[in-house]
Amino acid sequence: MRRIFGYIVITVMVIGFPAVSYVYLKGGYDYRKALLDSVSDYGPSPDIASLQSVQGSLPDSLNGNLVLVSWLTDPQSESAQILGRTLDSLAVQFENSPYLYLTTISPPDLNEADIHAWRDEYGLPQVGDLMHLLQADSAHMESALSNYTLDQAGVTQVGEHPIVTLVNAKGRIIKHYDLREGNETASLVRYVAAFIPLPEEEDIILERDNEL
Repeated sequence: MRRIFGYIVITVMVIGFPAVSYVYLKGGYDYRKALLDSVSDYGPSPDIASLQSVQGSLPDSLNGNLVLVSWLTDPQSESAQILGRTLDSLAVQFENSPYLYLTTISPPDLNEADIHAWRDEYGLPQVGDLMHLLQADSAHMESALSNYTLDQAGVTQVGEHPIVTLVNAKGRIIKHYDLREGNETASLVRYVAAFIPLPEEEDIILERDNEL
């Protein structure tokens, strides 16, 4: 009886554990592949790091990091409210990740005090490397629709709606997300969580579509 039990244990170790591991790894591979299939390549992102900083200091090169680009043109608008709440949720979930930059770009005529007031209203980080508030010159703003391929997402005016742009670790624009849509916001969270290294103790929620 003891010998039979030993055979069973060995069989489980030799066949069962590798099989379970394969299924687990295969599931992870399929999950990440499905996320990669959900994005596109819209071309290189403009040079965000060269923009004037209102808060934060971006490195000269953003390669190797995910960058989320958003737009703040009217801090009192509904678009700014949705953006503020979403960025707050992202900042909470990914506060310990060194490979994600949340960048919000404003036009040159928006007062810095108003930008800071918007940041404070939604409790966005004031220190650290995660959150960056930037100001672009008129030429950058005027070319944003085409340079960030926002026009391909149906955007006709920058900042009118809470449309954000995700730039991958190679500096390529890969997707635009409409934060008014809960499923798109959840898709953004799943992608970021899958493709940036996170501290082991972090418990990122991936499946609850209404988490944000």
